[in-house]
Amino acid sequence: MQNDYSDVEADAGQTGHVRLREGINLNTVLNGETFEINFDSIQNDEDGAYNPKDIDVAEIHGAALGIDSDDNDDDDLNSTPFDKLASKMVNITPDGKIKKRIKRQGTGETPPGHALVTVRYSSYLEYNDEPSDCAYIKKPYQFRLGNAGVIGLNFAVQSMRVNEKAQFLIHHDYAFGQMGHPPRVPACATFLFYIELIRFIDSGAALEMSKLTLEEKRTFPIAYKTALALIENGKEHFRLSNLKLAIREYNKAAALLCECNLSDMSEQEKQQKLLFKIYTNLAICYNKDGNPKKACSMCNNIYAMSKNTSLSIPTKVYFHNGRALLMLNEFQRAREKLLMAQKLEPHNPDISAELAIAVSKLQEEGNRERAFARALLKNKQPLPQAERASDAVVNENFRTVMRTQCKELIRGDKMQFKLPGGLTEDERQVAKYEAEKVGLKLSQSQHENDGQLVYFITKP
Repeated sequence: MQNDYSDVEADAGQTGHVRLREGINLNTVLNGETFEINFDSIQNDEDGAYNPKDIDVAEIHGAALGIDSDDNDDDDLNSTPFDKLASKMVNITPDGKIKKRIKRQGTGETPPGHALVTVRYSSYLEYNDEPSDCAYIKKPYQFRLGNAGVIGLNFAVQSMRVNEKAQFLIHHDYAFGQMGHPPRVPACATFLFYIELIRFIDSGAALEMSKLTLEEKRTFPIAYKTALALIENGKEHFRLSNLKLAIREYNKAAALLCECNLSDMSEQEKQQKLLFKIYTNLAICYNKDGNPKKACSMCNNIYAMSKNTSLSIPTKVYFHNGRALLMLNEFQRAREKLLMAQKLEPHNPDISAELAIAVSKLQEEGNRERAFARALLKNKQPLPQAERASDAVVNENFRTVMRTQCKELIRGDKMQFKLPGGLTEDERQVAKYEAEKVGLKLSQSQHENDGQLVYFITKP
């Protein structure tokens, strides 16, 4: 998910930016480690990296001291910096021990309980302009609500919306208690947290599933809600390139929906629409994970579900089916699926590119098959009628060509090659023998259009 942070700060100050020489986390507050600030230029990572536009030195240090560019009306010399800041905040807990001030408005809903949240934050002690902990420097901090190391952080983040930035004053009762953690955290220390909520995943429904009976789990409303949570988990794993975990979550969601009890046509329609989405996502994941056979299986599930229904097959299903078939060297079928995709989106450059590959591979395959067939027929002499009827008769040239083709398959990156049509049973048996002798195998499939069997020599 991409966020746009340009020109949207509420309290933009000067243009300097700050980072630590070495990043730390909340645990360093507990063990007394020291760190130093680096004001040199900042390098950006990809997703989740520090962006110089994200935070301003004047704003952060001003916030730590309770002084912002719009806070020039504070004349009470007896007030502490945190007192001044607290006067501009609202309470988010009934006891008033966690206070909040929004610095940039967010969008959407607030995270539900047990959501998996991703934040950037910095925390400060009063009269200290160095952060005691900072997740603006390294990768964002991810945790499940209810499990944050600082109790107050759970309450703070649960009050936020995506892209929101806010300051929070957190009383020691919600931080490190009356004793603190000397020497880094003094007794009865109130903390200022500056937090940005990047994203959250509502996975709480999936966690609650374990508490239900089998009968409850199979009711459609519960299965549907849980499947949605699992899908969000899968999306997050996919975003982080954790393909195996994404596949696991999507498969769990699909199993829940397939096993649930449907009470009416409305529930069935909702179930099928969500299964369409899950199977599509699985096809994409399997392709990306190098498992095109399972990707094809997911697409076939969608084709079967769409029959005799009003559900239309998305373009991306044909596209990823075609891509999977290309990986399996089934170039004709890949071309057919990609043409279906192109019919729905004729100007899509990705579809056109894959289709060009399929056409090129088909031409190469045709050339190889013709050369293979010519090699098999070369110098093949007619046999006497008695010998032609014999099950043991195979032209020796056929064996030689088969050995050569098998060796080339092993050395190359192809997964299979197709045998020419019209082979006798003897020739198929010889092909099988020569293939198995070098660790390959003879397989067959039925052509979709005419139903004829097609034979392949394939890698295991």
